[in-house]
Amino acid sequence: MSVNLKHEKRLAVVFFLIIGLMFASIAVRTVTRQVLIKRMGLDNVFTRAVFFDQYDLKDTKEAENEEDTPKVSNIKWYELYPFPAGTSLPEGGAEEGKETLYDKLSKSAKIIKGNTEVYCTDFLPGYSSLVSAAKYYEQTVGWNYVDYTEYNGVITLSDGYLSGAKEKIDVTVSAEAAEQLSDFCTERGIEFLYVQYPHKNCVYQDADICGIRDFYNQNADDFLSMLQEKNIPTLDLRHTLHDEGLDHHAAFFRTDHHWKPETGLWAAQKMLEYMNDLLGCDFDSKKLNKENFEFVLYPKCFLGSQGKKKKLPEWEYDDLYMVYPRFDTDFSYSVPSCGVDLAGNFSIMYDDERIAYHTYNYGDQPLNVIQNNGIQKETKLLIVHDSFTDVVAPFLGLSIQEVDAIDLRHFNGSLKSYIEAEKPDIVVLAYNPSVLTDKIDLTNHDNLFDFR
Repeated sequence: MSVNLKHEKRLAVVFFLIIGLMFASIAVRTVTRQVLIKRMGLDNVFTRAVFFDQYDLKDTKEAENEEDTPKVSNIKWYELYPFPAGTSLPEGGAEEGKETLYDKLSKSAKIIKGNTEVYCTDFLPGYSSLVSAAKYYEQTVGWNYVDYTEYNGVITLSDGYLSGAKEKIDVTVSAEAAEQLSDFCTERGIEFLYVQYPHKNCVYQDADICGIRDFYNQNADDFLSMLQEKNIPTLDLRHTLHDEGLDHHAAFFRTDHHWKPETGLWAAQKMLEYMNDLLGCDFDSKKLNKENFEFVLYPKCFLGSQGKKKKLPEWEYDDLYMVYPRFDTDFSYSVPSCGVDLAGNFSIMYDDERIAYHTYNYGDQPLNVIQNNGIQKETKLLIVHDSFTDVVAPFLGLSIQEVDAIDLRHFNGSLKSYIEAEKPDIVVLAYNPSVLTDKIDLTNHDNLFDFR
């Protein structure tokens, strides 16, 4: 037997031993946590020895409890705002309000998969050190590749911000759907505006990947061009951000794909200014000047979705600001899916049970209704949006009497029926480039471009 073969066998044995120790440690930690800690309530020398590298066992969450967004109840929006006759209702038993066996099995499988990932990563002894070593290795060899097919794949930008990449797609169906919605509004005397939110990848700062490895911005350019060819009003906040000399990456969380709340305040002001100029509105945009707000800092409290994917340690979490107006406010605010129906100052639009991105406007909800009781002029704005608007809608409400916000991923009723019934004066469609699509699934009414 050659010397090289002997070394290979010994190396293989070493690797098998390491893998075996990892599996054994995971098994011991699983039993310790599920039986000794959770069922028996033990917290002693043995349990702490098993979890020697965990900061606080009581704060460790399994997958089913990791959501930042409040749970959304099963309101039958399609009964309140019905589709035209002959339109299929949401599948999966939703029309009877029942959960099918498939739904139950899918939910259970998701929880098992999530918990397995937690125990095989977070609970692996020395996992943070292993992740740090892997990051150092990737930086050393210059490895920064993500396959488009990888779900929520994460790349590291040149300044350390985490982001993703998107392949080039044909956005024609998205543009056609937006055009039909614009025509529907115009026929009813309703003003329509499309607002292009920016992606974290910047055409100016990230020229090394934009149009080469990532096509978020190119897809957005194509989409905007198609709308502009149809003379549909558009506001492109990507270039506004650059024209005002703002640091594009710093407008976003380092560990998350979302922009910061203070950027949402800036975006709301730009939208008001644009509607004043383009649509002849007289919204008080100066009310949103930065000096009119207090910014309360919560340091290192937020780990975004991309940071979770990378399993970043606590010291790499993002700071988060809670933003409050310094002037008096009087609002009525409702989130039907959460049973929220409140009256009070601006802070009622924050879910104070959590400090995270989704604290704002109670996160991703089917419908939020913001009424500013301090504004006399009756103007109703409907914003159809993705999660970026969570930190925009509350600030729009400071200068508009009523702001209705609909997220079509959760609102399974007819958008057109809602517009007919509620009669907004302005409809704003506001999306970031990641939601643009080359296909629209019309079966479950949870697609962001299902404007029926």
